Amino acid sequence: MNIVFALELPTSSAIEQAAQWLANNSKSNGFMLVDSALLDISMLDRIIGRSGLGAESAYANSPISGFSEYAPRLFELNGKEEAAIKMMRSLLSERSGVAALSLITARYGQTMRQIQEICSFLARVAVNDNSRPLHMRMADTRVINNLFEVLSPSQMDVVAAKIHQWGWFGRDGQWQSRTLQGSGKNSENISLQAPMRLTGSQFRELQRLSEADRFFAIIDKRFPELFPDKNFAEFHAKLQGLLDAANRYQVHHPDDRLQFVVLGLKCGENFYLHPRLDTTWQAVVRGERLLFQMRHWDDELWADLEGG
Repeated sequence: MNIVFALELPTSSAIEQAAQWLANNSKSNGFMLVDSALLDISMLDRIIGRSGLGAESAYANSPISGFSEYAPRLFELNGKEEAAIKMMRSLLSERSGVAALSLITARYGQTMRQIQEICSFLARVAVNDNSRPLHMRMADTRVINNLFEVLSPSQMDVVAAKIHQWGWFGRDGQWQSRTLQGSGKNSENISLQAPMRLTGSQFRELQRLSEADRFFAIIDKRFPELFPDKNFAEFHAKLQGLLDAANRYQVHHPDDRLQFVVLGLKCGENFYLHPRLDTTWQAVVRGERLLFQMRHWDDELWADLEGG
């Protein structure tokens, strides 16, 4: 799969830290979650076959069970931590494997079926009162990291009632784990059988948090001359910084936001501070398009910008 991911491969010490985390939790209900959609299915099946671990669909017995082989795979690890560590090392040789892999420790007494219910709950999202749910690729660690940032306390209660810790490798390749905290009251009486409902503001924040990943893919495809051949996490951070600046300057149209990012990559991350651009940003605040304003930039301004 010719996909580049905005993250770094874990170092050997980071992998050892994850293996130790797994060993330390060997007496807990442990699970490994793997996003099949990010991986070559034939390769994944070979790795699973060699591991001796039994895999089940994370969406089994749910309205989205039809995802079949492209559904995330869920592995129960109790007593099989060594096999899980070996499989983890195989998956982590590719950046896609880093984004696809996470480890879970469940609350006492929680079974495979109950963890599947949580996975299916997180994967079916309805925005406001829209009755047609969207598929949230919750097994992708970039997604679940963002999703945990926007869940309401009641929604987090639902997840934390069944899952104690959730760990994955961050963009920098370092192991990180999150202890899920909740009151356990489920104050809104949320049903696991229904889609998880996000408010408009929750969904917009989720989109904001994922925007740099989308631009990462766009730059890779459309502007390869601006795309790095290493340090992808650092490049992602640069894109996020430019998108944050675009927000401050009220650059909202998608095409204008892309142009803003491209200018930042070509002309320097602080290009927007050039004093002759003040009139441009004033016009943008009034609702005019950045692309239209750029037609008025003269050769002298372009020379200043491109000179860094």
